[in-house]
Amino acid sequence: MIGMIGEANQERLDSKLREKALELYRRLEGLPLPKFQGATVDFHQKRPAMVFIAEKELIAQVENGELLRFLVAQGVRRVLVDALWPSNVAILKQLIESGIEVWVLTRPSALHGWRKNTRVSQRASWSG
Repeated sequence: MIGMIGEANQERLDSKLREKALELYRRLEGLPLPKFQGATVDFHQKRPAMVFIAEKELIAQVENGELLRFLVAQGVRRVLVDALWPSNVAILKQLIESGIEVWVLTRPSALHGWRKNTRVSQRASWSG
């Protein structure tokens, strides 16, 4: 399911949050920083991913299984992901294999979570 802001499903997302996100984006545009040309993806465990495409000022909720199709339809060639989690590896692999360039922001807490989750998965597979 894809719910795009600005079209039929606008009422599903809080317009104030959308405006705040766009306001923050516009303020950041004023800083002398290099601009990221592509989409930003914020993965969630129990909700669809949030996708922001700056050039179009588009914010969308996209189910993980629909992410590749959605990004290709939007002409996205580069993606910035907020954190790398083991549950998203298959999705990120799909994106890379389709030719989309994937960038990942990491935080120490995210790396710690990755290592912890990986160790638990390995222990479960070794004991089984």
